[in-house]
Amino acid sequence: MMGLTLAQLTSAIRSKVDTDMEVVVAESIAEHALGFFGFSNRIIDNALEPTDRNLF
Repeated sequence: MMGLTLAQLTSAIRSKVDTDMEVVVAESIAEHALGFFGFSNRIIDNALEPTDRNLF
């Protein structure tokens, strides 16, 4: 099973969204996204708020 670390996702966000983004901002976005999934590889759609469903 493959995994994604906070550092990897932070780096990906900075490189694809805004290369000038501060690391702390990108890390906050990465933590928000990873917070939905935790250590699982699935999430039940009902666990998301309507505004959060649009993120994915």
